Amino acid sequence: MSIFELIRASGLGRLGKLITSNGTVYTPELMPVFNPNKPLISTKELIKEFKIKILITNAYIIYRTPHLKSEAEKGIHNLIEFPGVIMLDSGAYQAWMYKKDLSVSNKEIIEFQDLLRPNIATILDIFTDTDDYETAKKGVIETINRAKECIKVRDQDNQDILWAAPIQGGKFLDLIEYSAKKLSKLDFKYHPLGTLAPSLMNYEYRGVLDAIATAKLNMNSSRPLHAFSIGHPMFFSLSVLFGSDLFDSSSYALYAQNNRYITTFRTFNLNDLVEFPCTCPICSKYTPEELKRMDKENRIKNLAKHNLYVCLGEMKIIREAIRRDKLWELVQSRVRAHPNLIDAYFYNLMKYHKKIEIYDTLTKRTAFFYSGLDSLLRPEVLRHKKWLIDRYSPPSASILIILIDIIFRTLESKYFKVWTEKIKGIIYNINNLSEKDIHFCILSPIFGIIPIEIAESYPFSQYLYPNIFFESLSDHVSSIFKDYIKAFHTNYKKIIIFYPELTLKKKEIYKYPEIKLDTLPDDILKENKVYIVKNIEDIEKLLT
Repeated sequence: MSIFELIRASGLGRLGKLITSNGTVYTPELMPVFNPNKPLISTKELIKEFKIKILITNAYIIYRTPHLKSEAEKGIHNLIEFPGVIMLDSGAYQAWMYKKDLSVSNKEIIEFQDLLRPNIATILDIFTDTDDYETAKKGVIETINRAKECIKVRDQDNQDILWAAPIQGGKFLDLIEYSAKKLSKLDFKYHPLGTLAPSLMNYEYRGVLDAIATAKLNMNSSRPLHAFSIGHPMFFSLSVLFGSDLFDSSSYALYAQNNRYITTFRTFNLNDLVEFPCTCPICSKYTPEELKRMDKENRIKNLAKHNLYVCLGEMKIIREAIRRDKLWELVQSRVRAHPNLIDAYFYNLMKYHKKIEIYDTLTKRTAFFYSGLDSLLRPEVLRHKKWLIDRYSPPSASILIILIDIIFRTLESKYFKVWTEKIKGIIYNINNLSEKDIHFCILSPIFGIIPIEIAESYPFSQYLYPNIFFESLSDHVSSIFKDYIKAFHTNYKKIIIFYPELTLKKKEIYKYPEIKLDTLPDDILKENKVYIVKNIEDIEKLLT
């Protein structure tokens, strides 16, 4: 019996546990593609050197290979000598790649997989790589019909097989949504997302990520989402953030056959390298020149091993990032590797940020890092903006004093204590005024208005940003300030924004985002109760 358990979430991504009769796999994880006819890296090496616990091989390749097919009754684990978790693909990719009829029916490939007894088996779906909507729609409907056929013909007594029904639709998102919803209602426990390869080959990451998010948001969330064909580590973390749980790829081998050397940030041609930017066992043992001088077979094998080490290593980095609540920060760094990754990230973050916010965890173990305007679309920022206006109620105080957080970052800051004590001293010497009449808030370039009573909660006491600000952050801060004042200006007789001279002296280093008062509605401006001051004496004048 196979079970998928959620451990921790981040964005639409998650750290999970796939429990099968042949072991437990922690996701996100990559399944290396193993071709039993061309075992570039043997299963013994995969186990011993790479500690592989899950791989994917192809039922159709075994079906069409006489000597393998004749031994199918042994079971796939004995056939390829791998005791771990095995997924079988059905041959749909081969039908697309080689543009030919497989001469095998869905029913036959399902019954053959029952005979092989894998941990995960896949129906013979229809690849929907087409610009024609009606053709893609027919492929989706046929895939759903084949999923229904699978339920009828598969071995009902074998509960150890996790049957997979691929979500199809190609470039048509409404078809992906339709496919995901329909298949989620059927008796399957696992959903790959197909037809990603054509876009991946052209670095069309925006469309691929859009397809992943669409599938994830419309499928049964208790089931794993497997992104077929994603095989480059620079795209793994972004794919995970938007919903992918598992991956499979033969890229480690295919790239090696073309002398291509994979890293987490790009692919090199071996002939262009003087030194290896890696310390995996292969790169620690050989120099680029030594690999170039090897015979072709050994060079390809060693390159493939390096490529696989890098891909699997990135999966470890991603899983650890989710454990430590740092997946967003990892993605922010990885997408800078390629303009198309940045494009995909920004486009899909702008499109899906409200839905992602629903799934992202409320509190995290580590600090929020601002790395650019994309950070303003993160769940922590959006959630605070919504809470501030929809759910927050200011205390009953007649005066609002806003302190900028470059000086007052935490309540333990010496500046916070110095300035608040000075302000409290002023209050003490004014008749008919007490500390209860003052409501302190902090002005953050990231979160806008932070009421002092929540300043020590996550993420307000645990966020970092560079001291070089984009001018557009002034618009961001002013927008949040405007919304806050519009909602609560009747609560206050005076609103004072304090930009101390201590900060203003550092203009040569940075410019702190300034609130633009002219963005306030005219009726509020006419009340003449919003002030920006630069020193403590100005505050004293306003309070007396």
